[in-house]
Amino acid sequence: MRSELGFSTVWLHHKGRYKHHFEYWEDISGNKRIGVFMPYKYLVEALCDKIAAGMAYRGKEWTQVEPLEYWKKHERDNVFVKHPGCVEFMDTALSESSNDGLGSVFNS
Repeated sequence: MRSELGFSTVWLHHKGRYKHHFEYWEDISGNKRIGVFMPYKYLVEALCDKIAAGMAYRGKEWTQVEPLEYWKKHERDNVFVKHPGCVEFMDTALSESSNDGLGSVFNS
């Protein structure tokens, strides 16, 4: 339990086993943390997970621009190191989906 241990064993288990989390793809080279490029299928899973989580948490208040806003405010530049190509993919995909819906991401 987080309150007893100071960390979440559930989160550690989840992020360490589900490859659509950027944290799974973080490595250490020397004394530096680096982001490893995620395979495309996991980037797509990450994209869908972000959108679905927003829909689940926000319910009827959800709008298609919220995943992009959340990404920019809370995830894009947070403490986890991301490969620049993964950041570019998420920036582009979330921008396109915020304007034209998720179908536009996969039909272009």
